[in-house]
Amino acid sequence: MTVKSLVTNFTYLMTRKYCCVHGRAGRAEYWQWVLACLLIFWTLGLVGHCFHHPYLPPFLFFLAAFLPGFCAASRRLHDRGLSGWWQLLGLIPIAGYIFARSFFPSLMPFLAAASAAAFLIVMALCVPKGDPGENKYGAPDCKTKEHEK
Repeated sequence: MTVKSLVTNFTYLMTRKYCCVHGRAGRAEYWQWVLACLLIFWTLGLVGHCFHHPYLPPFLFFLAAFLPGFCAASRRLHDRGLSGWWQLLGLIPIAGYIFARSFFPSLMPFLAAASAAAFLIVMALCVPKGDPGENKYGAPDCKTKEHEK
């Protein structure tokens, strides 16, 4: 993986596959997206901190990258033969957090652990190799499979 491939993949996903949940995404495409987003998010946090607004630039980037990130994760789960809706598992602790904060503040440490566990489960679903042949979401993307070799 080079910086050029990271930038190319990020631009491709932000422009051509912004709202595309159909098809499949290999590990290289998905994890390059995640790495690029983390680097940009971190850099924008530093830039925002220099201008005394440390949360504004990363938040604006989050708003721009949320939908393509959701779609990339859906395609990654499709590559494994799973529905993209599995990533909503990570929202359950957030709903629990809102409920507990209002009615049961003593449950907050438990919900923090549950939130981390849900996030790790969703990430673990994206780690293994995808189905080698065609599955119900289509054939593997040739471009993506070349990157995984």
